Amino acid sequence: MSIQTELTRLTNGKAAIKTAIEGQDVNVPNETLLDGMASLIERTRNSMIRRIITKISNDSVTKIGSYAFYTCYELTTADFPAVTNIGDSAFGRCHKLTTVNFPAVEGIGSSIFFDCPELTTVDFPLVIVTGDSVFWNCSALTTVNFPALNVIRPSTFRKCSALTTINFPVAKKIESGAFENCSALTTVNFPALTNIGIYAFQNCSALTTADFPAVTSIDNGAFYNCSALTALILRSETMAVLKYTKAFDGTPIESGTGYIYVPAALIDSYKTATNWTTYADQFRTIEDYPDICGGVE
Repeated sequence: MSIQTELTRLTNGKAAIKTAIEGQDVNVPNETLLDGMASLIERTRNSMIRRIITKISNDSVTKIGSYAFYTCYELTTADFPAVTNIGDSAFGRCHKLTTVNFPAVEGIGSSIFFDCPELTTVDFPLVIVTGDSVFWNCSALTTVNFPALNVIRPSTFRKCSALTTINFPVAKKIESGAFENCSALTTVNFPALTNIGIYAFQNCSALTTADFPAVTSIDNGAFYNCSALTALILRSETMAVLKYTKAFDGTPIESGTGYIYVPAALIDSYKTATNWTTYADQFRTIEDYPDICGGVE
């Protein structure tokens, strides 16, 4: 079947794709609902269409359906300034995707950029909720900005091995494995974070400093095998609960060469608290170490 024949069959009264020529951009007409576009693309997962789309844009569509552009291997650019919601796996396995623009998005589903190994930077200024595994295995991703996100869901950045710069000013909770295997991440600071989930930072082998002004709960294996972690700073005037003693297995804190910095008023309480007592010798006061703790909010 020729490309033109396939396109004619797919568009059939909806004009879902305006132009599709090998190596040429594809623009979805403004009058087309992307739900329709999504269903068309879902029905042609193995067609030539997925192998020729390189760029796609639309300035009025407000929703991208699940799997809409899944396995569009040649897609490099997606520009949807009016979209507010993106469904599960919408851009999963778009192996050449480098540029995305979704300034109005508020909600994104699970795995929407799963295995997009050339995506480097993402900025979602309005996103307040996501699914799981959103950027799993985006191995070139270096910078992420989520100024409105409250919860970082399980495995969101798992295997983002180039990630170095993150911004989550209002996030209150990190769930299981959210930053697992982010092996280039060296420092983290979450101003509003209160809960760190199980294995949240597992295998972040370059992480040296973790600064948490508001954390009150740390779960099992949260920093498992963070082999460079020498400074954990807990600034809250409310003592954090350590749910299990194995939160720091495989770290310098466990081996005796890393330290936990807390307010002077709480240090004695930390040293005798359940599970924290395992690390009694590793506690230091924030006030006594301004070179490490000073100047960081």
